Amino acid sequence: MAIRLTPQAPGAWLGLGLGLQWPGPKAHAAESTAVFDNAARMQPLDA
Repeated sequence: MAIRLTPQAPGAWLGLGLGLQWPGPKAHAAESTAVFDNAARMQPLDA
């Protein structure tokens, strides 16, 4: 839901990446890596 509200917020993407790792780090490894890469390329909104 946070991604829909603020798609430009890196924190929202980090939360999604962590959520994808919840069932186990190998369950959604490619998806979580892509999400973390996306968050790393973003400019911080509240730094």
